[in-house]
Amino acid sequence: MLLNCKKILKIIITNIQNSLFRKDKFILLSLSLGLLSNFFIWGIVYYKLQSIEDNLIPLYYNIYFGIGSIGQAKELFKLPQIGLIIYLLNFCLSYFLYSKNKFLSHSLLICSIIIQFLLILTTFLLFSII
Repeated sequence: MLLNCKKILKIIITNIQNSLFRKDKFILLSLSLGLLSNFFIWGIVYYKLQSIEDNLIPLYYNIYFGIGSIGQAKELFKLPQIGLIIYLLNFCLSYFLYSKNKFLSHSLLICSIIIQFLLILTTFLLFSII
């Protein structure tokens, strides 16, 4: 099983290196911006959780009802995980759709960046109420 995954990953990397997808400047900018913003979220969560002493923290906050969910501090790592999963899914879809529809491919990457920035905003807002 592990050998098959390595072969599939090698084929995908070879295809990406040889495709026009890699040479598109907009795509390279979008991918790097999305990846950097996701790493920024990981860093924020890691840095802020170092200073939190309580085990239970608010995970969801609503302006109408207040704190909606309380959980373990390590559950805040779900935000960057969700962002990374969305980023990877949009990257894969964008790669496969690039040859057929460049506009849709670019739109997926822009949506991925917007989602990353919304997750950054959510992270800052959650840490502001803690």
